Amino acid sequence: MKQADFFIRTVQLKPGDLPPVLDVEVTGKKNKVELQRCVKQWLDRVESHYGVKPILYTSYKFKTKYLDDSLFNAYPYWIAHYYVDSVKYQGKWDFWQHTDVGNVPGIEEDVDLNVFKGTLDELKKLTIK
Repeated sequence: MKQADFFIRTVQLKPGDLPPVLDVEVTGKKNKVELQRCVKQWLDRVESHYGVKPILYTSYKFKTKYLDDSLFNAYPYWIAHYYVDSVKYQGKWDFWQHTDVGNVPGIEEDVDLNVFKGTLDELKKLTIK
């Protein structure tokens, strides 16, 4: 809960912003049950504060191995799945981060590139009201 409380103290969201995103890529030496409990606690605490479901960001392999419980399907999913032509994950996903070596004019370093699987109206529905 320390991370959730720190996030809430630090991040001020306004209308039009995307919901908070929880990036989970390592277990932190927790077993699957402990990890799921901690992730769910963070999601619940942050959702309660901001009034919107947070987005869950992780790789498809990590999600299928550690976060495969159906209770996580209620959250928008931002899948990290690099260097492939299409998403191999069979479940529902909303965002796809497909590379970490993208180029954007005016930015000298590599950037992550993402796509949203939906319409502009659907994207707007996800945002903070």
